[in-house]
Amino acid sequence: MTGVRARGEDIRRYIIENVEKYPIGVSKVTANHFKITRQAVNKHLQRLTEEKILSESGKTRSRSYKLSPLVEWNGRYEIAPGLAEDVVWTDDIRLALGQLPDNVMNIWHHGFTEMLNNAIDHSGGTAISVHITKTATDVEMWIWDNGVGIFKKIQAAMNLLDERHSVLELAKGKFTTDPKNHSGEGIFFTSRMFDSFDIVSGGVVFTHTYGAPADWIHEANKSHEGTNVFMRLNNHTS
Repeated sequence: MTGVRARGEDIRRYIIENVEKYPIGVSKVTANHFKITRQAVNKHLQRLTEEKILSESGKTRSRSYKLSPLVEWNGRYEIAPGLAEDVVWTDDIRLALGQLPDNVMNIWHHGFTEMLNNAIDHSGGTAISVHITKTATDVEMWIWDNGVGIFKKIQAAMNLLDERHSVLELAKGKFTTDPKNHSGEGIFFTSRMFDSFDIVSGGVVFTHTYGAPADWIHEANKSHEGTNVFMRLNNHTS
């Protein structure tokens, strides 16, 4: 029985890890991988759906699956004296993230507190919002403020002609508008810690994907107020 249970866990783990890539064909892909019938895979899909790890839509051959959010959390903070990133982390964010391996939680602690501190000190805005979505495989976090926008701030500080030039300065990992309190390396190192990291501000997007040889700078589809930071990390990052 132990072997049967372990094989079932392997099959369900495989489904969870591949369902986003094959939302419609995950049953066929799993059956081929484990050399079992589609009917056998469907029993595991049914169990994952009942446990609300997956959600399904459509019927028969057009049925598709996707990971269900296990956690969806929103928070909003007024930028005012006394707002501290470590307090927000301890009181709200860590609890919202739930159980995660220590190394993963440490990355989230660093990334969140660095980005929140940056928004508090530099955005010039009045409020910061945070949204967290957690599935069986990863966590996504959005942090955005209603301030002047990070690229516009760098552009003004350095008298640059284009917002895109601001991203180049930021990507070097040394630029800061407040050298007494910040080294300028925070955003650079944070971007390297996550599977995906994006900053959208004004009409510019800065993107880094873990393991990619280069960062990407491109124009946003529309102009964005303030600074929007997106971070994604696998729940079992080694």
